[in-house]
Amino acid sequence: MRMNWGYKKVKDGEIRFTQKNGDLYAMSLTWPKSGEILIKTLKDGSEYYLQDINKVSMLGFGDVEFTRTKAGLSIKLPKQKPSAIFNHGMSFKIN
Repeated sequence: MRMNWGYKKVKDGEIRFTQKNGDLYAMSLTWPKSGEILIKTLKDGSEYYLQDINKVSMLGFGDVEFTRTKAGLSIKLPKQKPSAIFNHGMSFKIN
């Protein structure tokens, strides 16, 4: 039997989450043209993440600028991709 593994093109803003040892990780599946990622589910006062956010770091790069408002957690990306691996998305550690 042959399996049909379809490919779904992802869009800017698609985020996946996981957690480990109390830290939240968010994965963006694309590098947005705007240079910023807005994670609406992590907005200020979100029922999904009640803790304060003190630091956001991009794995493989380091700390990045962010703001948390009623619209969401806005993460400012570096002006240039640190390497070609980031053509396929990036991961953030949020704590």
